[in-house]
Amino acid sequence: MKKLFENCKILLLFVVVTLLYVLCLKLLGISCPIKEVTGISCPGCGMTRACVSALQFKFDKAFYYHPIIFVLPFFVIALFVLKYQEKKKTFKITFGILIGLFIVVYICRMIWSDGVVVVFEPQKGQIARLINNIRK
Repeated sequence: MKKLFENCKILLLFVVVTLLYVLCLKLLGISCPIKEVTGISCPGCGMTRACVSALQFKFDKAFYYHPIIFVLPFFVIALFVLKYQEKKKTFKITFGILIGLFIVVYICRMIWSDGVVVVFEPQKGQIARLINNIRK
């Protein structure tokens, strides 16, 4: 029981830190720090908008913003349970499947992107701007 309580505390801390992180980014006007720096969307781009849309019961929009939104809660719950039950091998396999799913979806979204949610514009990133300023 003590281990479950510790895991719940860690999960709660993670949620609080994540919310604070998102709030700070919102206040700074940054939607995605990876996209801001590189100009290229990250594998998780659109996930926040997908969550908001799902909570508003706009499931078509949620899927449009990030297709993994509907399986992610099951993976998170499964990972939490596996961690609690100390099934390390199954935990690693499940985590690997989730990462693999993110990579496959990311590649597909980059190939068939409409340029709204997922973008590949390295010339607009902070790195490109810095390089251009150095060249001048």
